[in-house]
Amino acid sequence: MSKCPHCGSDVDAVKGRPRSLDQLRRFFGVLRAMYHHWPATADFQPESEEHLRKWALVKAGHREATDVPVEWADDQPGLTKLAGLAIEAALKAAGTFAFVRADANGGRVRVYKAKSIAFDKLGQSAFTTLNDEVEAVYRSETGLEPQQVLEEHGRAA
Repeated sequence: MSKCPHCGSDVDAVKGRPRSLDQLRRFFGVLRAMYHHWPATADFQPESEEHLRKWALVKAGHREATDVPVEWADDQPGLTKLAGLAIEAALKAAGTFAFVRADANGGRVRVYKAKSIAFDKLGQSAFTTLNDEVEAVYRSETGLEPQQVLEEHGRAA
């Protein structure tokens, strides 16, 4: 047995070991604390905890990407950007948090969607790595230390 570096729970060192419920609770605790202390000056402004979670997962690379060809806008970045804005508006209207990037050269829009972190979709080792990557995203985007924000949020509650 080894210890989870985040929550201290015992975890089996073999592949397929069970996920740490304590670490998952901490993941969502950090998420909640970061959402409530998110700087108004940050470029990205989350609409909800779910929006922040999915954005952070996508930024950390835990995502699926779908390319939408925009052939009529080949070599026309402005039209491609407009197509991207329309796709983004449609996704928002559908209640989906996905993130859209238009190709700078035109002709393609890429839609990013966060992958699931469900227990049956992501093993403990991969979740530990992802957790570290998400916290690195929080640090780089806000300048705040997630553990410190979690502790301060807990004291304020």
